[in-house]
Amino acid sequence: MNAFVKVVGAVMALSVTVPVCAFGQSAEAAHVAMATEETDWVSVNLESAGSLGVEVLYKVDKLSDVQNIRVSGPLNDADWTTLKNMTSVVNIDLSGASATGIPNGNFMNRSSLKTILLPDGLNTIGSECFSATGLVEIVIPKSVISIGESCFYGCKSLVSAEVNGVSSLPYRCFYNCTGLNKVVIAEGLQSIGTNCFEYDASLAVVNLPSTLISIGSYAFGNCKALTEIVFPESLTSMEHNCFERCGLVKAILPEQLAFIGDNAFYDCQSMTEIVLPAKVYAYSNQFSNCRNITSITCRTATPPAIRSGYDPFSGCTKSSVTLRVPDFSLVNYKLDTYWLGFGNIEGGVEGEFWALNSDLALTNNRRMEGTPSLDILTGGSLTVSGSAPMPVNHLDIRENLYYNQRAFGQLLNSSPAMTANSATLYYYCERDRWYFITMPCDVKLSGVTHSAGGSFVFRYYDGEARAANGTGGSWKDVPADGVMEAGKAYIYQSDRTGDIVMNLDADGIQGLLAAGHRTVTVNAWASENAANAGWNLVGNPLLTYFDMASTSLTCPVTTWDDYNRRYVAYSLIDDDVVLYPSQAFFMQQIGENADITFDAKGRQLTSEVARVSGVAPAPGVAGRRALFNLVLSCEGETEFDRTRVVLNDDASMGYESACDASKFFADGGDVAEIFTIDAEGNRLAINERPEGDGKVRIGVYAPAAGHMTISASRIDGDAELYDSLTGTRTVLGKGKCYTFTAAARGFITDRFSITVRKPTSGIESPVADSPVKVTVDGNTVTVNGAEGLDVAVYTLDGRKVASAENAEAGNNTFILASGVYIVKAGNSTVKCYVK
Repeated sequence: MNAFVKVVGAVMALSVTVPVCAFGQSAEAAHVAMATEETDWVSVNLESAGSLGVEVLYKVDKLSDVQNIRVSGPLNDADWTTLKNMTSVVNIDLSGASATGIPNGNFMNRSSLKTILLPDGLNTIGSECFSATGLVEIVIPKSVISIGESCFYGCKSLVSAEVNGVSSLPYRCFYNCTGLNKVVIAEGLQSIGTNCFEYDASLAVVNLPSTLISIGSYAFGNCKALTEIVFPESLTSMEHNCFERCGLVKAILPEQLAFIGDNAFYDCQSMTEIVLPAKVYAYSNQFSNCRNITSITCRTATPPAIRSGYDPFSGCTKSSVTLRVPDFSLVNYKLDTYWLGFGNIEGGVEGEFWALNSDLALTNNRRMEGTPSLDILTGGSLTVSGSAPMPVNHLDIRENLYYNQRAFGQLLNSSPAMTANSATLYYYCERDRWYFITMPCDVKLSGVTHSAGGSFVFRYYDGEARAANGTGGSWKDVPADGVMEAGKAYIYQSDRTGDIVMNLDADGIQGLLAAGHRTVTVNAWASENAANAGWNLVGNPLLTYFDMASTSLTCPVTTWDDYNRRYVAYSLIDDDVVLYPSQAFFMQQIGENADITFDAKGRQLTSEVARVSGVAPAPGVAGRRALFNLVLSCEGETEFDRTRVVLNDDASMGYESACDASKFFADGGDVAEIFTIDAEGNRLAINERPEGDGKVRIGVYAPAAGHMTISASRIDGDAELYDSLTGTRTVLGKGKCYTFTAAARGFITDRFSITVRKPTSGIESPVADSPVKVTVDGNTVTVNGAEGLDVAVYTLDGRKVASAENAEAGNNTFILASGVYIVKAGNSTVKCYVK
């Protein structure tokens, strides 16, 4: 935009250069313009860059004589230095010049400089370039792509500014421009930097373009004349103190705004109305000391959490504030410990988009209006029951990773009438790191993208190849046109950090919203070595936590521990296992292909065991099984690995997939590992066998040379560890452990063994000093020592299947089908297994 208009007179032409501003002229600007007659201007047409100084000195005695200069032609750094040395310059017209950038600090502290017309084609303006000058107005050309920090810092005479071209305004760009009244920002700007307009006390009008994404901390702090501002829907982030002590009367925050920093609107005394966004899931002190708030509209589908020790609306009288919320979550707000403190809570807030950041349950009589889009954020859950229609336009469900711990958005749907026009799943991943995932529905790989444009790969585990060839070479890439099946598990990796984005087709959406049980077929790959037969990588196909007691499985499963970066094996007879949403596990299927049923009643919204409370793994089942859990740790580290030996007279010395579990080793060799070794040389995470001589070989993997410790987290009898290298014997348990030195990184398989024995007095109940004993003979379960007690037998999902009141000692028997049961007698609890 040309900031000067040339008015040409008659014969004795009097040319007057008048600054023109898109916002209208200030009196000071007009005065300066009218004082600059054509004869006051030094006009120079440069034929070559670097000659400005010479050309000017042909017309004036010294550079400090120049007050008004018009330059055309090419400029280089030497010419900018010449302009810098014109210490008395008032007006600069560079509209006919050719230049790509202005050096840092070039006009800094030139208080005489009132106007400058920048050339089209200019790309960069250096940091502090016009700091503390006397500029009255500035127009930044569309060609400019970068402005340096503090560029207009302290320009107290600056009244108006027009910003074109740039995608960001940097740190303190217009800081402390106390006379700045109006700023117009062109489309394309994405970020406003820290302290950008802070202490601009006269700033009354500023537009935020529809491309704006983020506002930095203190960006508009202490802008007391700023009473109104329209936030664009593109805005997703507002940093701390960004509007501290400004004059805003209301803040209508956009729906998609996902982050509001601490004290963002601190001490805005004129603020009376706030409309909160849909996506912010927790607040701390964003609106503290806004004492005159009378109306808050909360567009979140569930009450936002309040961080411990904070009050986002401290200073205002909550009892006089009207809180408006969605009708379907009115009850949630009225029951919430924080939000119930507001004086009047009423419904009526409508929306076409809802973000869930905590638990929301929709029953038949509690549905959302219309066909909204839903975003189930990490930490949020939606439970839908009943048969009333629950239509959704677009459904987003997200999983993330915080400090190596997963967090989930969960969907627990029991309604056959829930539908969605489209759906997308988001799974966070860090670059160059493998993740396990179970598909909740069939997903076409062609419909998978990466939020940051990264390349990625999905792989499946080829159990048939392992059965034929042993371990190694079992991971295979999913083909580009492949379909990843519901209930089957995969690993994925990307070369960029971001979200793996799964866009579901109509069949995928139907599978995702299915309200009933889920069935997964597992294959029985035959092998000469039983330890390599029938391996399947499957998992939880439900987008909730799932209690494995609600499957038909009793064999061991092996999962991947994201936090410690190693595999962990569990026995479904001895361990309570609750899978997180989409968690994968390895298991063996021997015999014929079969189905695993994930019963819908096993769904839950927490990782805690939700069935019969107070049940701990039993030390033994029917007096035949004794557990020995061994733990390996490295010096100075809190991480550890474990292995288990189970003495069971009904087991065999050979490998049995029903009770033994092969050891899976982490890639990279950076974690300590412990395992047992059977007679065939199989390396096991769970080794179930008859007592026999009680001697079991122990193997370890040392990630580096140094001290390592073997201890026991559980001993159901006696256990003596033997180190053949030193001849040392150590009785484990009761706080005793054995520390040794690994000479180098690598496997140690011929040094350690352990001799384990069942207790001579019989296996005790898990309740200390309990007289109650449980034995199993075929399908007959006998409870002894329960005289006068109420006895009840439960399935693992909490269903009572048998009971006896005021039981007789030695005469309490129950005939039960095969399975795992919990026997409760008085205060005693014992888990037993009926084969």
